Amino acid sequence: MREALGIFMILFLVGYHYKNVEPGILKKFYFPALMLKLGAGIAVGLVYTYYYQGGDTWNYFDQAKILGKVAFSTTDNFYELYFKSNYSLLEGFAYPFQPRAALMVKIVALINVFTNHNYWLTSLFFSFASFWGLFKFASWVNTSFKFGTAAGVALFIWPSFVFWSSGILKESLAVGLIFGLIASFMQMLNKKKYHNIIALLLGFYLLFAIKYYYAAVLLVILLLYGISLIFSFSKKTVVWQIFAFAILLITGFVLAGFLHPNLKFDTILGVIIGNNEAFLAKSTQASAIHFYAANSDWLWLLINVPQALIASLVMPLWFYSFKPMYIIVVLENWLLLGLFIRGVYVTNWKEVGANFSLLFVSVSYVSMLAVFLALSTPNFGTLARYKVAFIPIVLVLIVLMNKPVKRKQVV
Repeated sequence: MREALGIFMILFLVGYHYKNVEPGILKKFYFPALMLKLGAGIAVGLVYTYYYQGGDTWNYFDQAKILGKVAFSTTDNFYELYFKSNYSLLEGFAYPFQPRAALMVKIVALINVFTNHNYWLTSLFFSFASFWGLFKFASWVNTSFKFGTAAGVALFIWPSFVFWSSGILKESLAVGLIFGLIASFMQMLNKKKYHNIIALLLGFYLLFAIKYYYAAVLLVILLLYGISLIFSFSKKTVVWQIFAFAILLITGFVLAGFLHPNLKFDTILGVIIGNNEAFLAKSTQASAIHFYAANSDWLWLLINVPQALIASLVMPLWFYSFKPMYIIVVLENWLLLGLFIRGVYVTNWKEVGANFSLLFVSVSYVSMLAVFLALSTPNFGTLARYKVAFIPIVLVLIVLMNKPVKRKQVV
């Protein structure tokens, strides 16, 4: 049975990864966190089977069987499909003009070779890919900040994030790549060892192919932080840093327009509005974010940025549906909002000032993606899935804001 080969491979990967994880408190949470992650991937398949009656995860898997049957029949077919994307060889292929979905299908088809087209076993590989990058990021947080262990653990127990970043979904691979890249980049800067630069570039290339807007924002933000270290921004005043960061951000996103046609200054707003209208047409009144109307497109964007940011971070706050998944999301949002308010009250702002550069780029990354995703995806259910790209940063910041404060003893 080829399923045995897939089981052996996943066990080997887990063993190899665990052996190379840095020792410490966080490592004690390794297997409980891994079990939750793998279980969430199975849950994704079950939810899409019995709740959505299909959906992306099963579509990718079914299309992978079609592609794999032809691609692995001859060397020529493999070359035509994997390197030339000649989908005319396939009968009934659903994604000939959707390169990101087609890439996902190719990846699933490769893994299916080792799992004998077993959906549940294949899902474990995707969940583990997400877990690998996420644990690397959590380890960096753990070693870089006081109370970092709690922040790292939060990433493996936040229900909606664990669920939507697991299983056969593009978000699983994107999360693994995003947070693996962040951790690798930060470690490279701290240790000043650049031998992993090729791996970083390959990681960005794959992330760009899967979710180009995630990759573009992340690339600009990480390069911005690297520049801040090179030119010692932390030694300047906060006002000077804000001005310099703003100039660099604008420059970075203008240049990012050359990475993809949809990111160009004169096309990105049209893409956002087109997606917004498409999602609103498929959403119910209660499940959608309703933005203010305006006479011009750019005015519409500007006046709706605050609402988009709030909606991405802590909405909905009401039970527009009493289905379990919606109830969990609403409870999460209230908890997040409560912890933020408490964090603002107890935070040591002098300590924040000492880490202003890192805070600025973190908030910028979250804000850019949060606004973009809410405006272009104004459906609370879909937004809960897409925001896995930035919610770990939010969780880390919120937990660090709420770290215990030593109280002065009164004599």
